[in-house]
Amino acid sequence: MRGHGIIVVVSVALLLGGCAAEEPSGLLTYPLPEDWVADAGLKVGTLAFVDDCLRFEDGAIPVFPDKLTTWDGTVLTFAGEEYRLGDEMKVAGGSPVDGATVSVPIPESCGDGPIVVVGPPPRS
Repeated sequence: MRGHGIIVVVSVALLLGGCAAEEPSGLLTYPLPEDWVADAGLKVGTLAFVDDCLRFEDGAIPVFPDKLTTWDGTVLTFAGEEYRLGDEMKVAGGSPVDGATVSVPIPESCGDGPIVVVGPPPRS
């Protein structure tokens, strides 16, 4: 999950920062810039809702691009695809490299877990 693309996506999140909690809560997002880059590693995980946050069953906490993601408490819609709890997701993204920090505030209620900055899908 580490590579050049991960650094690009993490850099976007680090530069822009911010968190938009959608109603109902539990979805963490970052502002997606108009000139986004979609080169990142691959994260495969099963969608879960733990500690009042959407996450993967392995404990990883995904932070999605805001313009491409909604959550209604039952269905997560990401880049036009719908996912429900228990569904497997394959997304571009990765965790910050050692020593990097993520400026997206993770609510204490989410608990601990590695952060996965989810990148947008490639443009057609």
